[in-house]
Amino acid sequence: MGRPATFNDLTEVLREQSEAIKQKLNVDRANMFIPTDGKGLRIHVSVPKGCPDGLPEHIEMRLNDGTDVDVTLEISKDFQPFKPR
Repeated sequence: MGRPATFNDLTEVLREQSEAIKQKLNVDRANMFIPTDGKGLRIHVSVPKGCPDGLPEHIEMRLNDGTDVDVTLEISKDFQPFKPR
């Protein structure tokens, strides 16, 4: 298992590997962001209500430099389509 992800690691993962996260979670649609509420480093993942329970709380991702990191996930079944203006 990789080292715990830093804020910079999470930023890279979100920017460059959002589709890979969805594949690992086996979901077609998801909104993701890094919460800044002081409750720890994680990626908040909003999935549709119909998704099965038991999605992982951690996934391992590989950064561009080859480092494996452990990414904490906060799963919420509150997905809403996002339409940029």
